[in-house]
Amino acid sequence: MRPELRSFLLLTAFLFVLNFMGPLALLLPVPFIFYYKRVPALYRAVSAGIVAVLLILIVQDPLAHFVVLFQFTSLIAPFLLFLSLQEEGFGINFSIPAALLLTFILIAAGTLAYPLFFHQPMAAQLTAVLKESGFQPNPDLNQALTSLIHVLPGIIFLSEGIILLLNLMIFSRISHEPINFHNFRLPDMLIALFVAVGLLFIFTGIVPAIHSDLLHNITANTLIALAFAYFMQGLAVAVFFLNRIKMHPLLRLACFIFIFIQPGPFLVTALGFADIWVEFRKRSFIINKK
Repeated sequence: MRPELRSFLLLTAFLFVLNFMGPLALLLPVPFIFYYKRVPALYRAVSAGIVAVLLILIVQDPLAHFVVLFQFTSLIAPFLLFLSLQEEGFGINFSIPAALLLTFILIAAGTLAYPLFFHQPMAAQLTAVLKESGFQPNPDLNQALTSLIHVLPGIIFLSEGIILLLNLMIFSRISHEPINFHNFRLPDMLIALFVAVGLLFIFTGIVPAIHSDLLHNITANTLIALAFAYFMQGLAVAVFFLNRIKMHPLLRLACFIFIFIQPGPFLVTALGFADIWVEFRKRSFIINKK
């Protein structure tokens, strides 16, 4: 069998198996580390399409059908896009936002089917679990569940964005192909979008004349996505200084564990926002140069 065909078949098998591994999706880069250079971008897309068709044929339950395909598409496609952009020579400041944007678009598209396939089953499952735990249904509980369900797309984006980010770090470390994540920086003008969406979120919630539950929920999920983008910029600043300090690997691991445990994410996100004006990495370079 030709090496290219064998790599293509192995890639398809890996993608199919990894879709059912739940948290072990963190191993997503493993097949790419060994095979992605042997498989052209078009073959990768065909491989993902084959897996999607197999999932459609195998998974029959409508709810599981939706969840499995949604998870597969929104995790695999951005990673494939990132690898392809890197191969084409695009920098980290383009390839990471492009992968995040594709993730956001796919999750936003999935939410169009959410009310039809996912809302009621999810609400029923949450209610059943709470009843079994001894919680009695009440208006406050129902309101909390409704609020959680409305921001679920943003939460999904947040979780899959973290998985994508960890995949990139694992991929860079194991494949010995640095992605220069420490140089990652969002466009400064993006803060204007964040402020505009934030104001729209506030006004649609408190001003009766423009109140809209749909628009309020859309802006809430968009704010979550933008906040995660600035979390990535703050993380890039943190990685930059960790690289400059040349910290012991165990201490470095402890720092990363802190970053992903509260209040670490809030502090790193604040660092990302502050970097817009302070430009920590540039100031560090000037100081060292002097």
